[in-house]
Parts: sequence; C-alpha cells; structure tokens
Amino acid sequence: MSDIVSFSHKVSIAGQVIDKCTEKAISGATVTIQEVEEKSQQFKSKYLKPVKTAADGWFHFIDLPDGTYTLEASLPSAGSRYKASEPQKIKVEKSIVKKSQNVQNNGQLPKEPLNLRLELHPTILQGKVIEEIHQKPKTQEETPNTKNEFVGLAKVRIQGSYESTLTLSNIQKSSVEGEDEWNYRMIGIEATTSNTESIKDEPKKVKVIVSKIGYEQKSDEIEIKRGEVNQLDFALSPSTSVN
Repeated sequence: MSDIVSFSHKVSIAGQVIDKCTEKAISGATVTIQEVEEKSQQFKSKYLKPVKTAADGWFHFIDLPDGTYTLEASLPSAGSRYKASEPQKIKVEKSIVKKSQNVQNNGQLPKEPLNLRLELHPTILQGKVIEEIHQKPKTQEETPNTKNEFVGLAKVRIQGSYESTLTLSNIQKSSVEGEDEWNYRMIGIEATTSNTESIKDEPKKVKVIVSKIGYEQKSDEIEIKRGEVNQLDFALSPSTSVN
C-alpha cells in the first residue's frame, strides 16, 4: 500500500465581506484580485482566480507568492442592490500579511493574517416623514409658529415593486458624517441608475408613496443611484375627508 502524501496550504490573504451599512456578513460575494505588482504577474493565472465568500462572509486566498495585491468584492447576484467595495491594497511577505492603511480591524475579526474587511455599498432609500403642525399665536403680538412632528407607522412603498417599510416615530441620526437624518429606511433595494450610464441618458425615476390612516396620501419621484444613500422627505397633512 502506497503512502499518502499530504500537503499543507498556508492562508496568504483572508478576510470578510460585510454590508457597509448594517455591518452584517455577506455570503456568496465574489472577491477578486484586481491588480498584482509586476514581479508576481507570472503567477496570475494560477493563483488569482476569484473566490466566493462562505456563509459567514469569510474568504481565503492560499499559497500566494510574496507581493502586493489589490482586492475588490462584489455581489453580482444582487444586481444593482449593491455597489462593489473600494479596492484595498495588501502586501504578502514571507507568508505574513501586512496591513495597508485602508485595512480595518474592529476587534471582531481574528488576528493576522485574518484581518481584511471589504465593505459592499448597499443602495439605500431613506428620508423623513413629518407632519407640519401650525400653532396659532396666543396673543396678537406673537407670530404663528410651525412645529414638525415625526409620523410613525406610516407605510412607505415603491410603486411597482415589493419594497416597503414603516416609519419610526422618532428621528434616526446617520453614523456617517454629512448624511441626512431619517425615520424610514430601505436597505439593499434596486437602483434606477447604475452610476455608469451616460450623462445624456434620461434619468430613470420611481414613484414613492406614503400613506397612513388619518392623513392625505403623498407621493413623489426619485432617481435611485446604485450604492448610494438616496434621501426623499415627505410632509403629510391630516385628512379632511369625512366618513
């Protein structure tokens, strides 16, 4: 009986693909090595085939030659619901992965070399649904005052799709600087614009409808851009109809 010869493989690059907004792991994402420095080009066809993430979002490249690699993650099966991650450069040297400035370690990922995190950008529709309350002045000297109250449990839906959600009764502040506040949000929806279409192309829009018992129904149109936060606000008015 012949001896069984075993070979050990060393993980050269490993990491996790997550949703940038929710920070949840994404399974079935495709991770590719986009660029390799010149001295590693001869290994490209053998070692650099794309890999898929597992159920926990993790991926591995094994037995890579020393060199500098640029990785990118995408989710083709999701269509325009996600935009690819930002390319990240990482250096493999003597079987040790060195972090680039872009590599993040939030304490939840294993130690080196399992420290690379790639974030997919979800397509998001969010906004504020409020009621403008006009307060009458108590005296003639006072000026009329308008107060905004957030409307909870209003239904927000995209016409012609299954996408819908309910509003919150309180405001939510974005963790990303510069983004608007919201009390409704849909994450990972289909975009109407790919961000790569010609400027000459006519913008494609969808109709968003907001409804709640006791209020007049409101609707508006918006161009939803892929992988971006798309903001659309509504001001509802109490219904004047009499049953």
